[in-house]
Amino acid sequence: MITGTIHTAKELDEVTLEKIAGKFERLLGERVNFEIDIDPSLLGGVNIEIAGRMYDGSLKGQLVHVLKTLKDQES
Repeated sequence: MITGTIHTAKELDEVTLEKIAGKFERLLGERVNFEIDIDPSLLGGVNIEIAGRMYDGSLKGQLVHVLKTLKDQES
């Protein structure tokens, strides 16, 4: 079993936690035991850290990606 951390702005319900765990179990081929870190500085979404790797699902990360895509299309 792998251990990971979910960084989130607010408490997550059990259904959401199960969905996240299921996605990462399929992705990594192994069950992940998550610790929860409440981080009020996040606007929304989650950041997930597993084995030193960060998966950015935060609202800020999504907005940065959209902005970069728009800038790339202008070039």
